[in-house]
Amino acid sequence: MKLILIFLVVSIATSANDRLLFIGDSQTEGFLGNIVHQHLKRNSTYKDIKVIGVGGSSPRHWADKKDSRSAQWLCERTGRVDQNSNIPMAPLLCPQGSSSSAFEVINSESTMYVIFQFLGNSMGRSEDFIKSKVESLLGSLRSDQKCLFTTSPPYFKELTERNILRRRTQDYIVSAIQGRCDVVIGFTDETLNNFASKRDYYLEDKIHLTYKGAMAFFEMFKAKLP
Repeated sequence: MKLILIFLVVSIATSANDRLLFIGDSQTEGFLGNIVHQHLKRNSTYKDIKVIGVGGSSPRHWADKKDSRSAQWLCERTGRVDQNSNIPMAPLLCPQGSSSSAFEVINSESTMYVIFQFLGNSMGRSEDFIKSKVESLLGSLRSDQKCLFTTSPPYFKELTERNILRRRTQDYIVSAIQGRCDVVIGFTDETLNNFASKRDYYLEDKIHLTYKGAMAFFEMFKAKLP
C-alpha cells in the first residue's frame, strides 16, 4: 500500500509540473503553430503542451502590465491556441481583476519550459527599447524554468531594405537574451541566400510563410525541442 501511495504522489507531482508553453507572433499564429503543436504532442517529453500565436505581437505586448497600451492591444486580439485559430485572447490572457502581464498570466506554476518565437514586430524600435522589453519578458521566468528563443527567417530576398532592418533587430534581441535562454537564430547568411530565395516559401506578401516555408523554418529548431 505504501509503495502505491508513493507512486501516486510522484505521478501527481510529475504531471503537475509538466507543461511546455510556446508563444509567438504571426508565424506561430499561422502554419508554424500548427506544425509545432502536432510535433510536440507526439514527441515532447512534456505532456501538457500549450501553443499560442498572436499576429503582430512582440515581447513588449507579452511583458507589459495589463494597464499598458501594448497589453490592452493584445487583449483585444484573436490568435491561435493549439490547433484552433481566431480565438479571443482576452479570456485567456487578460482576466478581470488582474494587473499582471499576459505572460505572467499564462506562465503557470506547472510550466517548466517556455519557447519564444519573435522578431519582425520589434522592427523600427531602438536597441534600448528592445533590450528593455526582452529583459522584462525573460525576467518574468522563474529560476527553475528552461527556455528557448527562436527568431525568424528573412523576408523574401527582394525586400532588401526591410531585411537589413530585420537582421539589425535580431542582433538587438539576441544581445538582450544574454544567455538566459538557448537561442536559434533564424536570420543568417545561409537563410538569406537559400531560404529567402524560395518564392514558394512565402505567401503573397513575401513576409509570412506558406506551409512549405513554415516546415523549413520548423526544421531549423526542431532538434532543440524537448
